[in-house]
Amino acid sequence: MIFVSDAEDDITAVPEKVKRGFGFDLRTVQEGQMPERAFPFEGSRANEIMKLNEQHDGDIYRCVYTAKFEKAVYVLHVFQRKSNSGIATPRKESTLCTRVWRRQKTTTKSVLARRNKA
Repeated sequence: MIFVSDAEDDITAVPEKVKRGFGFDLRTVQEGQMPERAFPFEGSRANEIMKLNEQHDGDIYRCVYTAKFEKAVYVLHVFQRKSNSGIATPRKESTLCTRVWRRQKTTTKSVLARRNKA
């Protein structure tokens, strides 16, 4: 499991029950299975970016991750959902997740390209 950008700090800020729920589901992903609570992230193509939802004390938390890269699950962002428009992910959070995904995708491709040349 690789935490990208500030994701590791983000996950330490959520309640313990939420961390355990995300941890269980991310372990399931590492084992090559899809957790029941995993859904495609808004705007994601071919399930490249997935999200987990966890409720606690009336609040909803999301863990955004990808398992499309070789040998690891990448946690892109963890946040408490605060939307004024129903169940939609706030635009700020959605934009951040997409930006982190693109950066990680570019980084991973260049690392793999260097490995293949060696």
